[in-house]
Amino acid sequence: MQISRRPITKLALTNQGALDLVFLGVGSAFSKTLNQTNLFIVKDQTHLLIDCGNHCPHSLFHDYNTPLTDIDNFLITHSHADHVGGLEEAQLAGRYVKKRKPTMIITQAYEKILWEQSLRGGAEASEAIPLKFNDLWNIVRPRKLKTFRRDTFETDFGGINLKLFRTKHFPDSAASWRTSAWSCGVLIDERILFTSDTRFDPALLANSTANITPKSSSTTASCSPAVSIPGSKNSQPYQPP
Repeated sequence: MQISRRPITKLALTNQGALDLVFLGVGSAFSKTLNQTNLFIVKDQTHLLIDCGNHCPHSLFHDYNTPLTDIDNFLITHSHADHVGGLEEAQLAGRYVKKRKPTMIITQAYEKILWEQSLRGGAEASEAIPLKFNDLWNIVRPRKLKTFRRDTFETDFGGINLKLFRTKHFPDSAASWRTSAWSCGVLIDERILFTSDTRFDPALLANSTANITPKSSSTTASCSPAVSIPGSKNSQPYQPP
């Protein structure tokens, strides 16, 4: 693993095959200086933005010289504004500026939540015939892994293996991930465990320690600006509890 501290002035949408990660921000929902915890990934010819908060279009353009319309692929971990607030711009710019739908990796259950509770209000009535989610997005549907104890979904996206595992984020009264609002973390290429926002979850930590030794583990507390991982996959598969 290589961690670069050199300033990144423009995002590279392709590379030579290494797994590169750029944290566009490491701040909280209310941060005014550190941007929001949105993660950009690129590997070979594929790029992916994990979460797109309300500050994300601005930080992409001003900090990384990259307009939001350059981003083709999205994955969203949960519906707080610092993770979904930039999606209305992404979907409407795709339809009316770019003239091409962006792609979202999303489960069927979360698609309904995201559309009905966050994205529908600013998009549905934009035209004479009401728009739907699939009018604005190309959908990649990860498959559910039946043998996992915790709801986990997997897709191979342009050479990047992604496992989406449910997390225990909110409300604070929820006793487990099962009773929490929909949220997920992402295991990237069996090497990077990115929890996104989550409460302390001993079951997740204990199981990840037992079943995987990731070469890099990142949460909202991480301050790494960029990570490049050219190595091979772990031999042991991750098994979320």
